[in-house]
Order: sequence, then C-alpha cells, then structure tokens
Amino acid sequence: MLNFLCLAFKRFFFSFNFKVKRLFLLPVKPWYINLSFTYLCNGRCQMCDNWKRYLNQPLKLKDELSLKDYEKFFQNNKDWLSDLKHLGIAGGEPFLRNDLVDLVKSVRHALPWVSIGLQSNGLTPEKIAQSLDEIIKFYPEITLAVSLDGISETHDKIRGIKGAYEKVLKTISLARKAGVREISCGMTIQENNFNEILKV
Repeated sequence: MLNFLCLAFKRFFFSFNFKVKRLFLLPVKPWYINLSFTYLCNGRCQMCDNWKRYLNQPLKLKDELSLKDYEKFFQNNKDWLSDLKHLGIAGGEPFLRNDLVDLVKSVRHALPWVSIGLQSNGLTPEKIAQSLDEIIKFYPEITLAVSLDGISETHDKIRGIKGAYEKVLKTISLARKAGVREISCGMTIQENNFNEILKV
C-alpha cells in the first residue's frame, strides 16, 4: 500500500510540475526516455517490421548511432537531462549489439542519478545472461522487461519464432540467477492473445 501511495504521489507531482511549467511557457525537461539502441531484431513479430529493416538493405546498419555518438549526447546534454529519472534501452533487440554493456556504463558515468531498464524479446538467453552478469557488477539495480505475448504456441506464433516461449522462460530464469532484482513482462495485446492476459 505504501508503494502505491508513493507512486501516486510521484505521478501527481510530475503531472502538476508539468502543467505549471506549461502554463508559464517554461521548458519541460524529459523525466523518462525510451531509447531505441538498435533496429536489429531476431524476432519475426506479426505486429512489428523492425526485423525487416536491414534484410534488403544491410548496409543501412552502419547508419545507426555509435557508442561514441551516445556518449557525446549524454555528456553534452546533462543540463537538458537533469530532470531525467529513468532511461529504457530497447530496440529492435538491444542485446544484439555487442556494445550494450558499454552503453550502460556510459549512462551510469554521465547520468549517475538515472535508473536504467533493459527491454528484450528474450530470444537469446545465454547472450542476455552474459551481458547481465557484466552489468550487475557495476550496476546491480538494472531492471529487465521481457516480451511475453501469450502462453506457449500463442507467443511463438505472435513472435514468428518456434520455441520463442521456452527461450523467454529461460531468459527470465537466467536473469534471476544473474541477480536481476526486477524482471517484468510486456505484452502486446491483440485479437489472438487477449484471452491469455491473466495467464501471462
């Protein structure tokens, strides 16, 4: 109950603060950013085309921002990011980039007050666990959100990958073993999975 009251107060405060600033035409700084670290994706989701982005034009992958680009952005925008509370790192599938651990380190260095959460489709359990093992050494508060769109075949069908459901369960298990304290599931609700919301 206390957690609920704290969350309600925070939301009220941010909402009130936002409205006052807008009323007086003051700039509003972000307090939550969801960063698409890459559009690379190993899923084949029905509801998303990210995975198609580089299939026909693989050279476009080099147009993605580099780690140095992100480091420069965070270092050069500390004032604009001074109200930031949380940074979500998503994709595509962020764990497909080999410099994900370095990105988390860069954010921790540039913005040490910001909480960081990773979002994943959970399709590469061992690679995800390896990255989490490294991250937890310097940032034990990291959180993980894993996509889970249904039970068993429902999830596999929506994600377009046979065995995706079992991989997600393995990812969650390995993340727990690695020491991730907060693991959540995200569900894209559709006509063919809404009846499984409570099961998920």
